[in-house]
Amino acid sequence: MAEGMALAALAPLLDVMTGRSQPLLEEVWASMGWRLEGQALLIACLLLFITLAAVAAITRSVSEVLGLDIKARVETAMRERMTESLLAMEWTAFVKLRQGDVSKGMVLEGMQVGTGAMYVVSALGAALAAACYLVISFVVSFQLTLIALVFGAVGGAIYMMASRGVRHHADRLSQLVGDIGDRSAELFGNLKYFRATGQEDELRHRAYSLFDTYGKVYLKSQMFAPILHGGIEMLAALFIAGFLFFHLGLRHGSIAEILVFLAIFYRMVPRLLNAQSFLFQARTYLTWLDTYDARLNAAHAATQPKTGDAAPDFRQSIRFRDVTLTFPGQPRPTLKGIDLEVRKGQCIALVGPSGGGKTTMADLLIGLIRPTSGAVEVDGCSLDSLDQKAWRSHIGLVMQEPLMLHASIATNVAMSSQDVDRARVERALKAADAWDFVERLPNGIDTVTAERGARLSGGQRQRIAIARALYREPSILILDEATSALDSYAEERIQGVIDKMRHELTTLVVAHRLKTVKNADLICVVADGELKEVGTWEELMRQKGMLFEMASRQEMDTRETADGAA
Repeated sequence: MAEGMALAALAPLLDVMTGRSQPLLEEVWASMGWRLEGQALLIACLLLFITLAAVAAITRSVSEVLGLDIKARVETAMRERMTESLLAMEWTAFVKLRQGDVSKGMVLEGMQVGTGAMYVVSALGAALAAACYLVISFVVSFQLTLIALVFGAVGGAIYMMASRGVRHHADRLSQLVGDIGDRSAELFGNLKYFRATGQEDELRHRAYSLFDTYGKVYLKSQMFAPILHGGIEMLAALFIAGFLFFHLGLRHGSIAEILVFLAIFYRMVPRLLNAQSFLFQARTYLTWLDTYDARLNAAHAATQPKTGDAAPDFRQSIRFRDVTLTFPGQPRPTLKGIDLEVRKGQCIALVGPSGGGKTTMADLLIGLIRPTSGAVEVDGCSLDSLDQKAWRSHIGLVMQEPLMLHASIATNVAMSSQDVDRARVERALKAADAWDFVERLPNGIDTVTAERGARLSGGQRQRIAIARALYREPSILILDEATSALDSYAEERIQGVIDKMRHELTTLVVAHRLKTVKNADLICVVADGELKEVGTWEELMRQKGMLFEMASRQEMDTRETADGAA
């Protein structure tokens, strides 16, 4: 509005400069108690023009900052909503999500929808500015304003027709973004294999093919805007030519009025077209909102059911009571009739072939999944009746591929960047047999590890993971294939740590290598979802059943490897 008023003030100003009388302007100044003529009137008009232009510039800057602020707030809100929804999902539903889709939902969709929101706000601002210019242009010239309205209507119709064609390409673009995330993780996450086998060309071909497809679809989704912009500019030239012919050739109007109206036209029409263009751009971002909403609704639909709020108090035993588990969509149960008691302080080993159900039993104990029938009980209370977060605070977990943050050793052990008990970190590292190598690092526990712990060996990463579990001072320690990827020396170090903690903690060891479970209080052979054998190492060896066969095969493999190496 201020900018339009400044431009409107140019008409009488130009007349004053060319010597034409402006009685209306003089009366306005006189009503304010000022009697200005000649050069004083010229200076006053210039000052008014500068003031109004400055107000317009400040208003425009504030509106742009407001648009950016809205964009940032929308992005933050969407990411927070998605985070909460993903955290609340049932585990079985979450693990089915593609990593690329998770990344897209957490990062890109929020950014794109935030950009779309900024375009909507910008469109409203541009439309408001155009409306203000329209009012001012009516004051300058009613007839010429009608020409501008016709031009705006034609431009709007063109934009509306074009926006229908761009939506398809935007949908395809959104899908490709998820594909790129998945394929990039798949390819570069296995770069060692491609490089070691000399197949970088295959990786390059797959990546380039996907990138090329994305580039073509992106071009198609974005090319409409510049093409339309060029067409609208040519159309504007025709309207201006028609305006000049009408005003000069037919009406013989004032030159000052023409110049001012042209200035207003060239300020109003771009804003009118910007409003249409911003809405056009916003429509292309609707597909991101659609995929975001679909992902959010799917996450909400898979929200894990609420459990009880009883405080867990593990004093005696954990019982798998006739547990059967069938995952959704699976024709056969993963676990069938599991009945097992784990007494406090015992070391229980779950062994057996891959896919037999060992890790699933550990997930049931953690509460990540629920049995289809039967129950997991803690001191006679169903796990479903307990406060799940409080129950999991009792558990220390060490997985085959330990989580390693790009942070200090202390932060990795405490899993916190703010509240780190350094003395407790040191005790945990010593208990995990990790203090010897950590102490020799350049900055001790303040040494920053590379991403995924790349500067540490596999055995060192696992001992850091055990220290992290012990830092929590858990009642139950779960080691899920914690030594399967380690060499013999590292495995022996980890085994020594496990043996030291026997009877201090209730320990559940999921293992493929039998060497790590010989000292367990109870060994459970899990195969085809059933407990095939349960007993001590000596008892099961005497039975000469599945465990005996497994031990024989592993000893044979070890012996053959040693013979070959010799």
